[in-house]
Amino acid sequence: MTVTVQDVMRQMRNYFIASSLTGTFTVADGIIDLDPPLAPGAWVAIEGSGSLDGVHQLDENGKLPDAADGSWRGLLHLLSPTADFLRLCRDIRDWADKHPDETLLTEKFGSYSRSQSSSAWEKVFERRLRPYLRMFPEVKG
Repeated sequence: MTVTVQDVMRQMRNYFIASSLTGTFTVADGIIDLDPPLAPGAWVAIEGSGSLDGVHQLDENGKLPDAADGSWRGLLHLLSPTADFLRLCRDIRDWADKHPDETLLTEKFGSYSRSQSSSAWEKVFERRLRPYLRMFPEVKG
């Protein structure tokens, strides 16, 4: 199971919101129509769009990866995660990729089986995650 930046932000209830915009937003050719435009590599959290809801990093062209053209009314949060936090997210992702058996709980009873995500990475990185933990969530999801 790959652990994403959004997974870590959700678990910490910390999205590093720099500012929030409310309104109707349009995506055309992967670009969110804003003036001034968002910078390449910027982080955003989208709420209210349905298919685009969540945390995204814009690509080197300032585009939302895999975004279909369309409009939505909702929130656009401009995020500013720190370099240390992003480095920690990479460390967590690398650890989870190397320890896939520790991130899944599996049950088997005869022909029935199921797998469920566990919080192994939260335990392993608990000390490093603690400074980023918030009491209440900032973003839905």
